Amino acid sequence: ATGENGTRTLEVPVKLTVFGETLPRKRNFGFTSWFSPGDLAKQYGVRVWSEDFWELLPAYAQNLVEHRQTTILTPMNLIQVARQPSGDLSFDFDRFDRWARIFFDAGILTIEGKEMGHRVGPWTSPEMSFHQVPIYQPEPTIRRRLRPLANKLVLRAFFKALENHLERRGWIDRFVMHVSDEPTRYNVESWRGMSRFLHANAPRIRRIEANQTTDLDGDVEISVPQLDCLDRSLDKYLMKRRKYGNELWFYSCMYPNGTYANRLIDYPLIKTRMLPWIAARYGLTGYLHWGYNYWSDKPFENVERSGLPPGDSFVVYPGNRRPLNSLRWEMFREGIEDYECLRMLQQQISRYHQSRARTPGLESLALSPMMLWKGGGNVRVIASQIVQTPARYDLTIEHFNQLHREIRETIALLSKQ
Repeated sequence: ATGENGTRTLEVPVKLTVFGETLPRKRNFGFTSWFSPGDLAKQYGVRVWSEDFWELLPAYAQNLVEHRQTTILTPMNLIQVARQPSGDLSFDFDRFDRWARIFFDAGILTIEGKEMGHRVGPWTSPEMSFHQVPIYQPEPTIRRRLRPLANKLVLRAFFKALENHLERRGWIDRFVMHVSDEPTRYNVESWRGMSRFLHANAPRIRRIEANQTTDLDGDVEISVPQLDCLDRSLDKYLMKRRKYGNELWFYSCMYPNGTYANRLIDYPLIKTRMLPWIAARYGLTGYLHWGYNYWSDKPFENVERSGLPPGDSFVVYPGNRRPLNSLRWEMFREGIEDYECLRMLQQQISRYHQSRARTPGLESLALSPMMLWKGGGNVRVIASQIVQTPARYDLTIEHFNQLHREIRETIALLSKQ
């Protein structure tokens, strides 16, 4: 049809199918994308921990939850350590509690303590060590008569105080902590000594670590290998999980690249969506990435902070007092929703197999043979239609969309029974 001023209108018929199921309230996929308080403050021209800074946080917390993030990286210097004139240490948790409540109120499930250790020297160095804990000292005349405290004594008191505080707040089961980032075969023994020190002084605090070694052996509750390390040593990581009972996630950063899935700007979006599918394929329960908002000075112009691959350091942009989502950020949420749908499908098909014998008519449902895989809807088998190995995927959009539609149709069909 032709309208006024010679403009033309075109009608496009659209058919919309709404499936009568919703995702479960419980979030079964652990996810952390690391948040930078310093970069948030810098982009908005405020001082970190000022009232202006705190006012910015809720919108960002809500954005994380809307994208199904469960865990928030938390700086440990939120806990202020001071030495009293008596020589005793005191621990002020006011900032820590304020931070935790903002994210808990938004719907975050777990506080993730930032690592308090570091690698000493180059990547191949055999040594890791704890950071020196900053202490607010009394006035000089009092300080001069107090004996200096060894960092190990301060750390021991810090971990005990932290555990006691979490228990009093009822947060002990909602807290995990890093020890020292990315242990490798070169320094795993040093890392394990640090991890055992933390555990000896705060045994109820669970430990999480991004790593590149299979030898954390019982000294971690959530092991998070880099994707290519997981690929090379998958059987060993799975065996260690069975032996020690730890959770198994995975992570990516600027590595791995090539054929591996990642969330870089110059990757096809479907490879970002693949990340939770990899978890489904191999029975993993979470994913870690270091870059939520580690912005360059001009993030809309420069997406390669410090020479990193494009988009490695952030997935949102600084908007008007709230984040602006990237396509990659939206696509990763879609991937997590796919993961939840696969879990729903497995549960429903398992119930279907159990009820067929006693519920007449169920055998007539038009379900795909692949969806009714012997022994129940096996998530790993279904995900293997897309994820062949940790580094090889079927990226054919038509095939993915067909499988995606079939999963949802099957969920809707079984939910009516």
